[in-house]
Amino acid sequence: MSNQEKKQTKFKIIGCILIVIGLTLTIIGFTHFFANLGEDDFLKLFWLSFIGIPLTSIGGMLLMHSLRRKIATEYFESILPKIKELQQATTPIVNEFTTATNETNVTCECGKVNPSNSKFCSECGKPLT
Repeated sequence: MSNQEKKQTKFKIIGCILIVIGLTLTIIGFTHFFANLGEDDFLKLFWLSFIGIPLTSIGGMLLMHSLRRKIATEYFESILPKIKELQQATTPIVNEFTTATNETNVTCECGKVNPSNSKFCSECGKPLT
């Protein structure tokens, strides 16, 4: 296992732990708040939510960071056939356009239209400039 894989595994484990702890603290804080809303101590455990929400967010970011390469690879593999299909559909059009723009014709003094790579007129034999 490479260092990168070890690092990603650690991020996954730490991320999951932080998410579980964060969600637990948030649920405890909000449950106590709403269960004791009419009483004097309804804010007694609400502060746990202010710790739990950031912990959940940090855990989610660590987990996403550890999975980003896998997500990107799967996304690329899912769109790769569509890209190849688009390439196959547009290749003839691009080739036709390229050929049309590269082929400029040269007109001789006699009025004959010659291909651009001709050095002499095919009708009268005069040099083309």
